[in-house]
Amino acid sequence: MKIEQLRRLVAIVKSGSFEACARQTYVEREELTDSMMQLETELGVKIFENHEDEAILTSFGLDIYRQAKDICRRLDLLEGVSKEKNEKQLLVSNMYCTIANEAFVQIYEKYHEDGLIIKMEEGFLPETIAQVASGQSEIGVVVLFSDSENVSLKLLEEKDLEFNHIVKRRLYAIVGPENPLYNKDCSWINLADLKDYPYIANYASPSDYAWERALGGRNHRRAEIQVNDLGCALQLIDRTDAVMIDTLDDKAYRTFHAENRCRFILIKDAPLTCRVGWIKLKNRTLSPVCQEYIRLLTEKAQNCEGNILV
Repeated sequence: MKIEQLRRLVAIVKSGSFEACARQTYVEREELTDSMMQLETELGVKIFENHEDEAILTSFGLDIYRQAKDICRRLDLLEGVSKEKNEKQLLVSNMYCTIANEAFVQIYEKYHEDGLIIKMEEGFLPETIAQVASGQSEIGVVVLFSDSENVSLKLLEEKDLEFNHIVKRRLYAIVGPENPLYNKDCSWINLADLKDYPYIANYASPSDYAWERALGGRNHRRAEIQVNDLGCALQLIDRTDAVMIDTLDDKAYRTFHAENRCRFILIKDAPLTCRVGWIKLKNRTLSPVCQEYIRLLTEKAQNCEGNILV
């Protein structure tokens, strides 16, 4: 049995007849017929009801066709991977970190004329971990929140991944014009100041939040809003009294999301921090393009407002 026979079987069934397949593949009809008869002889069963023009599969032939189609698909994927290995590429997973997006765009601007293959996947921490651990992404940009950092690091260790710290950042309450805190004359607030407002569960972290525990749980006036899209979260902040806790990404929020009239107020409670960094498989050697991306990401992260000097 040869792979070419399987490819021809798939092509014949897809085209609907031997004659149509011959025209589409530029292979003589007689050659297609001989190839399928040889395959039937090797397998010891009939694949087609007959070898006339219409391609009608036997019940056994249908099973063979399905397996042949799957084998051909897998071989095509392997051939595609082999081809991509010879091309410049950057495959990144990102836990909704806007500075990671900015660095990604700059890399593309620099290398797009060189045929750079580029892909950015955004998702929660478990999704980012899974993509990097499986090799779908070369690295993942992650944000580890102080209340759940130990759990997150344990997940990384279980998947044989390493966390590379870039910067530690303060957390802010993000409010809009409908929230009374918006017009309050203050440069910082405490967690207790947030206790009466609905909150948006942080789209970047599946955490139960130290700040929620510090408030002694929810009361009847609080509501939880779960979204995983930053644009939607900012619209909610703009139009309601809901509050979200996140880092201050300076230009990313203030220019890209300028139409959202959000205000960032520093949360003074000491435990509320997060760490920005990137993850990779421990034994994986990073490509030159990826190393350049990390340098650019690090530079952007360290120049952001709200960093903590450690």
